[in-house]
Amino acid sequence: MHFYIIFYGRGSCVHLTVSASNKREQHGLRCTLQGKYAPSSSDSGSTGSLVYDYYWGMELYPRIGRHFDLKTWTNCRMGMMGWGVLVLCYAVKQYELYGHLSNSMAISILLMHLYIFKFFL
Repeated sequence: MHFYIIFYGRGSCVHLTVSASNKREQHGLRCTLQGKYAPSSSDSGSTGSLVYDYYWGMELYPRIGRHFDLKTWTNCRMGMMGWGVLVLCYAVKQYELYGHLSNSMAISILLMHLYIFKFFL
C-alpha cells in the first residue's frame, strides 16, 4: 500500500483507497486459489462455484506457514489500522480546506480511534 500518498499528496486520499482495494482483490484471489489447490488446514471446502468460493472464502483460517494467520492479519492489522489512517487523512484534508476541524470530525476521530484502541486490548 502507498501510505506516502497521505503526506505528499493529501488531496489524493482516493488513491490510497483504490490501492488498498486492488491489494484486497489480489489477496482474495490468492487465498481462494490456495484454499482450492493447497489448503493450509482441514477446515477448507468448495461449493463448486468459483465466484461463491471467492466471496465467502474456502478456508476458515487460512495460514502461511505454521503461525501466520492471514484472516487475523487482514482483518485486524490491515483493516483496523487502515481505517484509522484514512480517518486522519480526511481530517487533514478538512483542516486544509476550511482551516479548522469541525466538531463532528473531531468526535468521529475520537470515537473511531477509541474503538480501534479497545479492539487491540
